Amino acid sequence: MSIKEIESMFTHNDKYYILFNRVDSSYNYLYFFNPKNQNRSLLYGENLSLVISKCLTNPSIKCLECHLGSQILGAVSLDKGDIVQNNITVEEANTLLKDLKQKVMEQKKSIKLF
Repeated sequence: MSIKEIESMFTHNDKYYILFNRVDSSYNYLYFFNPKNQNRSLLYGENLSLVISKCLTNPSIKCLECHLGSQILGAVSLDKGDIVQNNITVEEANTLLKDLKQKVMEQKKSIKLF
């Protein structure tokens, strides 16, 4: 599981986001981290970059990940100490995040494993 390309890195509503692609997958992956409460998620799906770009042009949207809905095919999330996983294991997510840390040195501290 290696990272093919970092599509974008940005902040929105005080959260850090990294949108990227894997070498062996046609899906988009999105990692986000909320430094206020340490919540984070790694999710993947179809056409995430298109949906996210539309959301970023709408100033009324505060929660990007909330608008991804049916585009999400799998995710690992940590919210208030609880880990939820769907169609991707914590181990797979952590492997991807370790690779992502190597690719994205400037936001390395905002990439936290599960």
